[in-house]
Amino acid sequence: MSKTRLLLVRHALAEPSPHIDEAAWPLSSAGHDQAKDLADVLPGDLIGEIWSSPFQRSIDTVAPLAGRLCHSTKTHAGLRERCWSDAWLDDFAPHLERSFHEPDFKLSGGESAREALRRFDAALIEIACVSQSEHVVVGTHGNVLSLFLRSLDPSVDFQFWKDLPHASVYPVDWDGGFHWRR
Repeated sequence: MSKTRLLLVRHALAEPSPHIDEAAWPLSSAGHDQAKDLADVLPGDLIGEIWSSPFQRSIDTVAPLAGRLCHSTKTHAGLRERCWSDAWLDDFAPHLERSFHEPDFKLSGGESAREALRRFDAALIEIACVSQSEHVVVGTHGNVLSLFLRSLDPSVDFQFWKDLPHASVYPVDWDGGFHWRR
């Protein structure tokens, strides 16, 4: 089995709103600048495919890179952010912190950390297995990204999530299993 490097990208800064469906949250003007900067720093000559969560902020984060490389962006529902609840939360951080200690904790209508990780992990395995490229960009979200990285390195915690910059990149290698060096 050949090795595939997945470049996991947390979306750029978005503008959350209780009046817009989460999947449609747009990037802020600073987020658009971050997405353009990201396109300039990723190694375009090595990237063969671009995947994204179907959420608009993730698609818009990888769009400048896709445009620069003349690549289409494929979406995968498994890359979406964790669903917290069926109701708007003014502050989900305390619930997120709790879920780092209690992976089966979930709010009404939401996903547990364990459920979100299982979905995300399956999506990444599928992408790695179907990819014909050695380097694949994968646009996604901070919570599921942190949960996934925690599965590879137990020292990833709530503070790691808090410090996770928007439009940041985390290379993970796949050779039948995932490997990440922090």
